[in-house]
Amino acid sequence: MKDTNFSKEKGIITIIQDNKTGKVLASGISTDTLIKKSQLERKIYLNDVSYDDLYIWEECFWNKDKSVILIKVKANKDSEKYIITTDFAEENKNSYSYLSSLEKKIGKSIKGEKQNTHITTVLKKGKSKIAQKFGEEAVELVIEAARENDKLFKDEAADVFYYYLILLQERGFLLDDILKQLKLQKRKI
Repeated sequence: MKDTNFSKEKGIITIIQDNKTGKVLASGISTDTLIKKSQLERKIYLNDVSYDDLYIWEECFWNKDKSVILIKVKANKDSEKYIITTDFAEENKNSYSYLSSLEKKIGKSIKGEKQNTHITTVLKKGKSKIAQKFGEEAVELVIEAARENDKLFKDEAADVFYYYLILLQERGFLLDDILKQLKLQKRKI
């Protein structure tokens, strides 16, 4: 159901989400004025409550008609005590939130927005070296797959995935592009 007058008359539905974990921390109603104040001060203010001492504004996303805003925040150590009194006390598990964060960091490094990181060091070596490093890590994963040490296997799998993500973005793609391609290939399951 779409109510185009909702944001003008009643306020803007506001969802507060932990940027690191993907957990929904709170929700409420806000106004354009409060949202601008929140963004300016990097604190969270809703019509009926203020989270100014619990969360730090990091980024936001609007729906198409600007009646709903998702505000991603950095939660401080005291916010965990407060979450049990919010509407979303149960854990909202998003195991891919770290992946999304990592893809953003890689993208920023490629664009030159992040400097002096491991990713920028790898990128400076060029596509051939990135591909070579990915290949080395893949060989190490194959070796560990034949062994019984689960920790080393997971470490190597993570290394392969890390360099795979860098290699993808160096070529101008995201993991989502590859997943779409996988779906198009209609592999038999």
